[in-house]
Amino acid sequence: MGEGKECSPQSFLFSSTDSWRLYSPEYRAAKAWRIFYLLWRWCWAIFFAVFLIFTGAAEQTWYDDESQRVKWFIYLTNWGMLAFTIAQLVNTAVCTAGFRLHESSEGIKWYMKLNWFLYEFTSGETILISLLFWALIYDDRYTLTIDTYITHGVNGLHTLIDLWITAMPIKALHFYLPALFGLLYIVFSIIYDYSGGTNALGKTYIYSVLDWNEDATFAAIYSVGAIVGLIVLHFILFGFFKLRVRLYGYCSSRNNSRELNTKTNRYDEVEVSEY
Repeated sequence: MGEGKECSPQSFLFSSTDSWRLYSPEYRAAKAWRIFYLLWRWCWAIFFAVFLIFTGAAEQTWYDDESQRVKWFIYLTNWGMLAFTIAQLVNTAVCTAGFRLHESSEGIKWYMKLNWFLYEFTSGETILISLLFWALIYDDRYTLTIDTYITHGVNGLHTLIDLWITAMPIKALHFYLPALFGLLYIVFSIIYDYSGGTNALGKTYIYSVLDWNEDATFAAIYSVGAIVGLIVLHFILFGFFKLRVRLYGYCSSRNNSRELNTKTNRYDEVEVSEY
């Protein structure tokens, strides 16, 4: 299908890309690299899935008593981790299904579009949640655990590294996807606060910076800033995507040129020898 123009209607949806990008690494000339990519996907999907199950089953320090454990689902960090893990599992399944496919043998199927949607829906939020945590929530009184580092660091770092390995596209006009994630959580937090909900420590808010009952103006400013941050991050990741494609394309053209020169030199040597 090929890459569509960034400002075309097709780029606003999920059809303006080559199908192989939705299940392959950027470099796919060598089968060994495709195998590595598949193993990469499986290892990280298992890691994040096991971690998510563990955090739900193990005793934690973020709630007052066992009855508050269900409030795991009210926190932005956990929303992000859950969505990110689902995206990893879907990505792994799609890459496994597409391992033996070739570019010309498969159109863009619905599950590939779902993979693309989840990838762009969750990539920016993993990074922003980490930035917001370390900038606004963490202080010297906060107890750091392995959970903290995974949910506010490892997932975001994985996103940044994976961006240079995967062939998954990022479209400029898909900026609404991370913004949608942020908007959904903000609407939830408003409804939760005004419904009298409390966090796991009995406070009348989920996060102090999102206390709609106490200071709705500040919460609104913070929310708008977070959504703007998600959009900005999306365009930064879009820039990285474009740079990745150019770098791989440049390296590929140099390798092809080197191979062509080698073949030409061998041909000339054969001609001279025969002469």
